[in-house]
Amino acid sequence: MFERYTERARRVLFFGRYEASQLGSLSIETEHLLLGLMREGKGLIGRIFARAHLSPENIRREVEGRTVFHEKVSTSVEIPFSAEMKRTLGYAAEEADRLLHNYIGTEHLLLGILREERSVAASILMDKGMRLHTVREDIVQLLNDKSNLETFHEPCSHRERRPGTPRFLPSRTVHIAYSVWPPAHGAWIEAQESTWGAYNSTLQQLVAHAWEVDISRVRLDSPREHDESMRYDFMIALPKTDSQSVIPELLRDAIQQQLEVDVTREDTDPPTIVIKPR
Repeated sequence: MFERYTERARRVLFFGRYEASQLGSLSIETEHLLLGLMREGKGLIGRIFARAHLSPENIRREVEGRTVFHEKVSTSVEIPFSAEMKRTLGYAAEEADRLLHNYIGTEHLLLGILREERSVAASILMDKGMRLHTVREDIVQLLNDKSNLETFHEPCSHRERRPGTPRFLPSRTVHIAYSVWPPAHGAWIEAQESTWGAYNSTLQQLVAHAWEVDISRVRLDSPREHDESMRYDFMIALPKTDSQSVIPELLRDAIQQQLEVDVTREDTDPPTIVIKPR
């Protein structure tokens, strides 16, 4: 299913995972997905929210007002989708099929939320006046407006996608999270002037990015603790005054601190990078 997701929809899931960890949730819920949609807030989904007069600040207040806060969950800990969330993603795929779209975009995720009527996210949206049939009509109308087609187009293949800008405030913080993508989806990198991200990466692949070596030169001690089934995403949005040259060093620190591993360089020819879980 995930191979149909547009780059924006993938970022929304990443942001949803991030929101769940910040609120201390042990599962990714529809309200976290809604916060992810508000973070993305561009293109077609941005127009839909603008029509409904929804702002990220108001939606966040609504979600936080219905949330029991717990201690933040480490971004290196796997947080699964809840049953409600899985149904929502299934509905999103059905809505894409209903509209004869070969991709699953942010608009379909919104429709999926509205179809899970008893969810916290749907309740918030309906309290704000949003209705499933109206949003469907808005999507069709906006997509049929030829002047909007270029703005709203979202390629579904990561090989064809256009880079996007994460909605994290610019800083030197590296956001690492357990990936929502299945291993079979494959790893890929997204980079542009002030942002960089890697998706669905093994620990070895992340280390290869950060230490700028070929992955064949990366060795993992105690591999059972970080096997191939464990995949990670990371994203960083730098201040405009910084260049991408600082990213490898920032990623090195983040990997060791957030994933609790020690990474050392062995003096071989060429050098070997060794990862040791703490």
